[in-house]
Amino acid sequence: MKEAGWVEKLQEVLESAGMNCLVYDEIPSENPSEHLQEAVQLAKAGKVQVIVALGGVRVSMAARVVSLAAASSCSISAMASEELPPKKALPCIEIPTSFRNPLLFAAKTYLGEPSTRIPLWFDLPTDFL
Repeated sequence: MKEAGWVEKLQEVLESAGMNCLVYDEIPSENPSEHLQEAVQLAKAGKVQVIVALGGVRVSMAARVVSLAAASSCSISAMASEELPPKKALPCIEIPTSFRNPLLFAAKTYLGEPSTRIPLWFDLPTDFL
């Protein structure tokens, strides 16, 4: 997305509307929950009001997890071990670049954990969609 100029174009549009933007594009395929905790910390420190995901399924699911964790006092790993779903999430705007996302309109999200081969599933708050 970045190489094609889509990220810069989106950032330009948002900034021309008076919004400050923080771009986080460090979503690895290995141990994503560890790396996404950095995005959560940046979102909290920057008092982010909305998460915008531009990309495929992995990016959309990661953005949903960050929006959940950034609105709570839990880390991603603590949230995954909780039995109760988070009660709130930051607004999350998804701009899909493929139509192969089976969870696009679902009230669930997941993070694939290649090291354990067990995905971490999260229920989304009822007002998320």
